[in-house]
Amino acid sequence: MPEIRRSTPGISRRSALKWAGLGLGSVIVAGGVGAGIRGATNGVFNVGVGDPYDLWRAWPDLTGIDRVVGAGALACNPHNTQPWRFEVNPRRISLYSDSSRRMPYFDPYLREHFAGLGAAIESMVIAARGIGMSVDVTTFPRGSASELVAILDLSTGSGVTPADTGLAEAIARRH
Repeated sequence: MPEIRRSTPGISRRSALKWAGLGLGSVIVAGGVGAGIRGATNGVFNVGVGDPYDLWRAWPDLTGIDRVVGAGALACNPHNTQPWRFEVNPRRISLYSDSSRRMPYFDPYLREHFAGLGAAIESMVIAARGIGMSVDVTTFPRGSASELVAILDLSTGSGVTPADTGLAEAIARRH
């Protein structure tokens, strides 16, 4: 009678799962390292450095209407969408809502969108008063359906003294 040999099982289920886990773990680690390298080369970890931060550093030295508009651009805004456009004249700033910057899924009622626009208006008013300009703000001059959100009329003259200077100086420190 021929001898019957029983073969030993190749790989147990436990071994297969262990090797699959190690392989998947290696792929995840390699992906994380790759993402980290990509992030580092693109400046993700260089907080406060580069072109996007130039206005933060330059703002304290700006004067006149440039300082006022700069304060509006530095205002806090939802998800850093910067939902505004400015039209600037020597004594007037018109603030428009940029509808391309809206977030219909996260902010369907535009509450955050308009809060960001309000923050830009308030920052510009504080900055203008900080350099001795008086400000007259007209909101929604063409109605709430228009993209024109506000007009800021600026003036200087006798009797106008800088106000809210502490708040104005804090604009460049707010991040």
